[in-house]
Amino acid sequence: MSGPLMCVVCGDELVRGISEDHVLTPSGHHVLFRRHTDYVVCPGSQTMYRVTDLRNGAVQPIEDADLEYEAWLQEERRRVD
Repeated sequence: MSGPLMCVVCGDELVRGISEDHVLTPSGHHVLFRRHTDYVVCPGSQTMYRVTDLRNGAVQPIEDADLEYEAWLQEERRRVD
């Protein structure tokens, strides 16, 4: 498990640790993640981060355009199914 990771917006601890299937929150809770669309929200700034980015060591906030694209992509996937 790697970590801790800090929020690039406010400097608060974002996660104490992260592995392939879960994160350890600043309060010590283990939260399982199973989808590529899961997110972590900073408790201080409310900034969103993708779990897949954090697993790769990229502490990069999600922008509005990212969320709009992901919503569009999910809708397209539903149409195909």
